[in-house]
Order: sequence, then structure tokens, then C-alpha cells
Amino acid sequence: MIDRGAVQELMTLSVASLEARRAGDGGAPYALVPPEWTVERLEHLLETPTRPKGTTKLGDADSFCAWINERKLPTSRVYAVNNHSEGVQFVAVLDDTIAAGQPLWGDWRALYTPLVSPEWQIWNGLNGKRGAQKDFAEFVESNIDDVFSSGAHEPAGAVLLELANVLHATLKAEFSSAVRLSNGTTQLRYSETMQATGGSGSLEVPEMFFLSIPVFQRGPHYKVAARLRYRVQGSSLSIGYDLVRPHKIIEAAADDIIERITEKTALPLFMGTPAATR
Repeated sequence: MIDRGAVQELMTLSVASLEARRAGDGGAPYALVPPEWTVERLEHLLETPTRPKGTTKLGDADSFCAWINERKLPTSRVYAVNNHSEGVQFVAVLDDTIAAGQPLWGDWRALYTPLVSPEWQIWNGLNGKRGAQKDFAEFVESNIDDVFSSGAHEPAGAVLLELANVLHATLKAEFSSAVRLSNGTTQLRYSETMQATGGSGSLEVPEMFFLSIPVFQRGPHYKVAARLRYRVQGSSLSIGYDLVRPHKIIEAAADDIIERITEKTALPLFMGTPAATR
């Protein structure tokens, strides 16, 4: 015989389990759903979320700062990573834990990863490499606008362009030696034995040249020094360049962004990575 009282009690428990409850004061509503009595979150049924969370990705420093300034709280903090293994990245945690006795979720964030500029990718891509005259000449001609000169001791783009044209013209020449001159340039000696008229000549190559290029997209330009490098092997010439301490240029560009974010947001900035969210 069925015990009506037991049945009624089971029905009451079942109905009670389906009523929405909240996890803590103002937390997300949930219900215990039979038959396995699983916890079902019901926040998606509300008109608005119970609290802001998630990560917004921003494309430049100004957007990153503007987004923070519209939403920042007394618990907001900014973290910066600037090293060679992890690159450059900025994370804003708006609900960060700043007091041990008042832990917060730390899952309302903004992320800004500066993108390397095309100019930096191009010049850094051939850094330290040596190639044929023709390839180097064509590279210089294609990127001549990045060459910068602020004085007599810094060869202008026209000098490198002239060098590129001469390298084009001496593709069939046989190089014999390289002599360093007192003015800091190097004289490459060659003979055009493969041409019907014959003849010989010399080519002065500057020791260094300078670039004015941005490190990150939409960022300021930085002066980058480069040393011309060449090698006479047999009768052929290989030529390229070495950027001077490029890692220091990247560090300077990242430090400039750090200073900009700190100034515009007036938030504490820590060098490091924020704690992982649950």
C-alpha cells in the first residue's frame, strides 16, 4: 500500500529542488535537477549577468587605456610581460584580489598584445644573413624609405641606393679584396673580366647605416643602427647587415608603452603575470 504522506513529501522535495537558488549573496542562480540531482546554472535566463567577466582583446594601447578607464575599479590592476621568451603583453584585471581577506574572482580582464610592425619584421627577418649582390640590391631598393640620416656620418638613403645600383652593375665582376679606409668606409676592389671591354674599379661601402622604423604597429619610430657585412669568397661577393642590439630597441618600445598605460590609466602596474582564473 502506498504511503500518501511519503509520496507528498517526495513531491515537495522535488519541487523545492527545482526552485532557483543563488550561490551566495547576489551570486548566479542555480537549481538541483533530478533524477541525478545535477547543479544547473540559470544565469543565462536572466535579463542581465550577475557580474561582469570575460577577457576583451584590444588592438592598440589607446584602445586598451580607454577600455580600462571606462570600467576601472579600486580593485583594478595592470600586469606587463616584457621578455625575450614570452614577448610583450599587457593584462588588465579589473576585479583583482588586493586584500588577502577579500578575495575576488579576477576573471574580468582586458588583453593587449602589441603586434610587430611590418617594417620591423622585414628588417629583422634578414638580420645577420648574407646573400648575393642582386638580392641585397633589390632589398635596399624596396625598403629605401626606412633609411634615416641625421648627419654627415650617417649615410643617407641615396648613398645606399647608389650602392645598390653599383652592385647591380657589377654582377659579372670578380671581387679580389676589401680594404678599410680611414674615413670608416671599406673599399671593395673588383675587375670586370667577364665583359668584353674588361677594366677594373673599386666600390666604397659605408660601415654602418641607420633606420627609422616602428617596432610595433601604430607605434613611434625608433632609430636602429645596422652594420653592413660582406665577404669576398674567391671572386664572388656576399653582402648583408647586422642590426645593432635589436633586443634593446624592443625593450625601449615596450617601456614606452608601459609608461603610456601607467600615465593614461593611473593604475598600479606590475611586471609579471596575474594569477590564473579558476
